[in-house]
Amino acid sequence: MSEQTSARSVSVIGLGPMGQAMVRAFLDAGVEVTVWNRSPDKVDAMVTLGAKSAATVADALNANDVTVVSLTHYAAMYDVLGQAPEALAGKVIANLSSDSPEKARDGAAWVRSHGAEFISGGVMSAGENITHPASYIFYSGPREIFDAHA
Repeated sequence: MSEQTSARSVSVIGLGPMGQAMVRAFLDAGVEVTVWNRSPDKVDAMVTLGAKSAATVADALNANDVTVVSLTHYAAMYDVLGQAPEALAGKVIANLSSDSPEKARDGAAWVRSHGAEFISGGVMSAGENITHPASYIFYSGPREIFDAHA
């Protein structure tokens, strides 16, 4: 189990425009958020809004049972999560990175090979307002994992 301090908590790895929008939406909904990004300035901006900073990828993964990964593509996911594969065991990775179906299947297999559950997803939104009624977030993966953490 993680060292969660809230019944509703999540880590977000990757703070580009979509990752930042997710963090803001989570915080607005009262979810405790821990963030990590390769560039610290983006982390600082989210901490100002109320997120917690993780010093390392392992710290972000260990902070919560669920981590949302919002990176450019699966190669970036491997680069980042590959820094702390031992921290994946027992976690749920919700990957919103874009790529081909084959790369999504390979990514899911890689995450599972390290003992984590995997949910793949995508975001359809006009701009950064993912809470807009016309925005959609799609997830694919085991229903029981989604239901346990939704």
